[in-house]
Amino acid sequence: MNPFNLFWRILDTLDAIAYGVCGLLAAVLLVGGPLFLTYRFFLQEHYPAAGLCTAVWLAFAAAAARDLSRRRLSWASGLLIALWLAIALTFASFV
Repeated sequence: MNPFNLFWRILDTLDAIAYGVCGLLAAVLLVGGPLFLTYRFFLQEHYPAAGLCTAVWLAFAAAAARDLSRRRLSWASGLLIALWLAIALTFASFV
């Protein structure tokens, strides 16, 4: 038995934990970010921006559900991601 086997297994476990934390953070930001931005738009009475942000986020959620069932990313989902990012970055200065 190699004496470094335990060491490599510990490092692999720490690596898996790090990937899990990054994935969890990305999922929280993907779901919570648009909702928080919409909430802030409503508080500041930017109703068109809040409605647009919500509509794009719901369209992306529907497209993502469809893509997950097909097990591939479509060009429409990529377009919705880019559109939401553009809206979020453009209107974030108002918040």
